[in-house]
Amino acid sequence: MASMGRKSKNSVRSELVASETNFVVSIRGFDETSAQTVHARHTFAAQDVRPGHEFVDIHSLDEDGMRHIDYAKIHDTRPIASPPASSS
Repeated sequence: MASMGRKSKNSVRSELVASETNFVVSIRGFDETSAQTVHARHTFAAQDVRPGHEFVDIHSLDEDGMRHIDYAKIHDTRPIASPPASSS
């Protein structure tokens, strides 16, 4: 009964695409080099949604402790592990 009412990932995706829903993501940050607030905004269509996925890390530390951001991975995702089923 734990799965009763749960929809499959494909079902959720199909419903989103059929609804023609759009998602607007807005990010604000501070650029220390120019001492200015920077803004980014992107609209995603429903068919861009990947249920059961998460974004990969785009930042890393090298052996000298320098931080790096790999913008080539900005749209990369990976499947997430399913949460363990509750025992209740």
